[in-house]
Amino acid sequence: MLYDINQDRVGAYCDSLLSETDRYSCKQRNRTSYEDYERDRQKVKNGSVQK
Repeated sequence: MLYDINQDRVGAYCDSLLSETDRYSCKQRNRTSYEDYERDRQKVKNGSVQK
């Protein structure tokens, strides 16, 4: 599943950051659950996201 692959890649990127603070911030920004991701994806797909 693409979601899982992307989460793994982002996790590896976050782990590669030198600063512990940066690693923590990166992981916090990218901890979206699959359910939240799918809900947001459907909103975009249906054109119901406001800019």
